[in-house]
Amino acid sequence: MAQFFKAKKKPQSHNRSVKLHIEQFNHDGQGIGYLNDKICFVEGALPGEQVEVKVLEDKAKFAKAQTTKVIDPSPERITPICPHFNRCGGCQLQYANQDYQLELKREAVNGLFKRFANLDSLPWHNSLTAKPWYYRRSARIGVWFDRKTKQFTVGFRQRNAKQITPIDQCAVLPDNFSGLFKGFGKLLPTLKAGKAVTHLEICQADNANVVVIRHTEPFTKADIGKIKQLGESHDYLILSEYEKGQFTCLTQSTAPALYYGLEQFDLKLEFRVGDFIQINADINQQMINQAIDWLAVKETDTVLDLFCGIGNFSLPLATRCALVVGIEGVDKMVEQASHNATLNGLDNTHFYQADLSEDKPLDIPNQAFDKAFDKTFNKTFNKVLLDPARAGAGEVMTQLKAFKAEKVVYVSCEPLTLARDSFVLIKSGYVLEKIALMDMFSQTRHVEVMALFVRK
Repeated sequence: MAQFFKAKKKPQSHNRSVKLHIEQFNHDGQGIGYLNDKICFVEGALPGEQVEVKVLEDKAKFAKAQTTKVIDPSPERITPICPHFNRCGGCQLQYANQDYQLELKREAVNGLFKRFANLDSLPWHNSLTAKPWYYRRSARIGVWFDRKTKQFTVGFRQRNAKQITPIDQCAVLPDNFSGLFKGFGKLLPTLKAGKAVTHLEICQADNANVVVIRHTEPFTKADIGKIKQLGESHDYLILSEYEKGQFTCLTQSTAPALYYGLEQFDLKLEFRVGDFIQINADINQQMINQAIDWLAVKETDTVLDLFCGIGNFSLPLATRCALVVGIEGVDKMVEQASHNATLNGLDNTHFYQADLSEDKPLDIPNQAFDKAFDKTFNKTFNKVLLDPARAGAGEVMTQLKAFKAEKVVYVSCEPLTLARDSFVLIKSGYVLEKIALMDMFSQTRHVEVMALFVRK
């Protein structure tokens, strides 16, 4: 058999230490430097800093690195308050002061809009801010049992790793959950089915501090008694999820309907475990107010709410306008939104299920425009709000021009897809009139933005 020479691949020099100057900051919360004329994304570094880094990946077109030493620190650098910061992957920006975090995110968004929407300057408005700590009302917490050491670990994923790092207390979770990590750390070794617990999920409703235990083996009667005792001592409503989507309350005979209030609209929104709700209650209230203000909602308006969820925007809008039609991809969320409209006595809302990831025209049923409201509506909308997931709303952007809406408010948790989708709206005849950051995810790299587009 003929033998052919194959050049050996040059080994990549991972984990080597080098010094870099950080020039910029991107939307993923990374500093940007250059390593041998190649872009290098650096975690834990701020613009203007001289740092020593460990190279983690060295690809043909880019490299990734982790800061190991700050040689020349930025004046905006501060000491993280959390003792777990260097290991936990939950927060990424605790080493930058609060105002500077927002400035970095704003500059990152500027860069994305320049690249993907051909906009050199953006009409920024004041950021929406609230308390930077103890704000997160929902989170997923990992549980790991090491069969070699016979030890349980309760915490979050380590930075740049799949392992769970142990946590004593989290500075972004509400005080109500301050005893959760130690409490479950002590409880799990005493449970017969403790090894079957895969993770915990917490959620703070207005009427309950909820802890969901997900496990792969049923709990014994003795296990349930111990779990109930922990729940009562910490005022937790503890639910068991042994079969997916099936929840059993372990701390009382029946679980109450969970809800959060929107006081300025005199609304109460009920939700189920697993439903999406905004993690920052204070910012959510401000966000809804700003959306209604930017849309300049009037009593005669017909509003389309895309990716409406359980009605977080739809119901407040319905208190100010003639008609709201909400569209959501998940059937159960549509049911919940309809339930919330009935619960709050709103009869000028209609909710429908549709896959908004499909590139086809939206089919709004005629009954959404019937005469039940003593008005005659055309099958169109003069204002639109959309709040898509991180993937954006690329498939429906070109369809929005068919409604000829005067104003479109786009709420985004991924500025890259917002910039991409904005370009489509601009080409369709809209102008970006306002844009603002919303500090929904303080201390983290996540960026939440609201943008207002006005038809020319």
